[in-house]
Amino acid sequence: MAQGKNNDWTREITDEAIRLICGLRFSTNRGGTMRGEHVHVIADPAWEEEVQAYRLALLCHVPGLNMLNWEGMPIVISNEAGSNLPSYIARLDARGYAVVPALPPGEYKCRATATWLNSREPVVDLHPVENMPERLAAAGEAEQPTWPVLPAALNSNDARLLVTPEQAADGGLRLTVETHEIGLANARVFLAIADSNGAVMQETEVKLSRHGERELWLGYWAVNVTSPAPGMVIAQLLPGDSKA
Repeated sequence: MAQGKNNDWTREITDEAIRLICGLRFSTNRGGTMRGEHVHVIADPAWEEEVQAYRLALLCHVPGLNMLNWEGMPIVISNEAGSNLPSYIARLDARGYAVVPALPPGEYKCRATATWLNSREPVVDLHPVENMPERLAAAGEAEQPTWPVLPAALNSNDARLLVTPEQAADGGLRLTVETHEIGLANARVFLAIADSNGAVMQETEVKLSRHGERELWLGYWAVNVTSPAPGMVIAQLLPGDSKA
């Protein structure tokens, strides 16, 4: 019973943190703060003369409590001026702290989700696509290749989504998102490739559609690059169509 209550409390804290992050609006001139019943979220930008941009420090924490582990949670930071401007990814550490080292001046909004994926290491030396999606890990129809840096498939924090990044025959990068959860049929998933400083190189949204007769839902993204630069794979299950 105690364990169940603890899990419910953790979910309550996480849900509050996500609501606060999604409500956070800040300017590089003045920063921003959101405070809930349990959680504080703080955006603290500081001008860095050397890079001619702002160093953004983000903190998501429960004052007086260190039990929660925020490790790896990505926060998408978008410019309020328009979607044609670059986005950035802040990756929280275990203490709920993250830094974006070179954020341009502007007004920004943030987004976090309960289901997410962060590859943590750059995607490099990808294997060619062969007979996708039959080779997908969840489909289990063929042996996966061994990557020199990353596993062939990346699980979301709650194991609801699986993302397989591979190098296509034309040299581009292909990401395939899959799930076996019927509740995620037609769900929308945000995908991004970000550099080590959090700057998003490319991003998109995919919709999960049923594949064949099996309970398998897939989404694809052919990334528009001829030679993939080292970058982190980021995914967020978006609210809306799914029963997430």
